[in-house]
Amino acid sequence: MALLLGLAPSLQAQVAGAQRAIEKLEHCDKGERKNSCINILKREPAGDNKQAIKAQVRGGRIIWYEYDKKTGAVRRTN
Repeated sequence: MALLLGLAPSLQAQVAGAQRAIEKLEHCDKGERKNSCINILKREPAGDNKQAIKAQVRGGRIIWYEYDKKTGAVRRTN
């Protein structure tokens, strides 16, 4: 149980990092961020400290992104 609690902040930081990086890429303003401009639907490992992330943007479009956990960089893949 203690091990899980120790890992939780790290996992939360990764989730928040990807979310923020995608919001920045999609130019979500402060008001949109409060109303879930980006809704992350799925995460998959993509090798070399990267994640493939499927997200819904502004309640409509579904876009796949590649997020680099090491650098915090994100790019669209479709």
